[in-house]
Amino acid sequence: MRLILIIFVIVSLLSIASCAKIVSWLSGAHNPRAESNSFIMNKAEEYGVDENPLLVLKESCILEVIKKRFNKDLLFDAKGFEIEYNKDFENDKCKGNILQLISGLGKETFISRDSSSTLFKESEFWHLMDSDPNNFTLQSYLQGVEYDYYLVSYWNTFSGKQNNQNRIQDINTYVKNNSRIKLKILFVNQDFREEMTTIELSK
Repeated sequence: MRLILIIFVIVSLLSIASCAKIVSWLSGAHNPRAESNSFIMNKAEEYGVDENPLLVLKESCILEVIKKRFNKDLLFDAKGFEIEYNKDFENDKCKGNILQLISGLGKETFISRDSSSTLFKESEFWHLMDSDPNNFTLQSYLQGVEYDYYLVSYWNTFSGKQNNQNRIQDINTYVKNNSRIKLKILFVNQDFREEMTTIELSK
């Protein structure tokens, strides 16, 4: 439990310091706790995540992903390589960078890629809620449909409205308004779930 709280405090403070827009993040924030699947699904609907079933994190790697990917947005090109978009912004920690990029994104972009970070590798952390974690594959989830870009957006219910609901709604709006590209949003939930047995959390 102590480890969870330490991770939460560190990443939360980093988020607060990173961008002026995040100052109001405190609305609705609380310590991480084990949530029921129905609660997470209800919040997803409220926030604007319409995938069903939801993409969630595997229990075996949830702590690692939260530490490295707390409320983070990752953009991948059509070949699945990560686009290092934050390098082109003065404040590389600002949550608004991805929105600015989406608004002007075309079929091609010359922003540098990180060939060591791929969508396929990222998807190894995920599975579908209420499904066997070992049976998830990115190919089956995408059903063979190809896109110009893939946006992985990590969200949760414990870090506040600004970091989640407002951000998700902004992402959905900006993607919808850019008709030049075909972009697939992959919202992945970071909440701890009641079904988890190896992590000690209050329920």
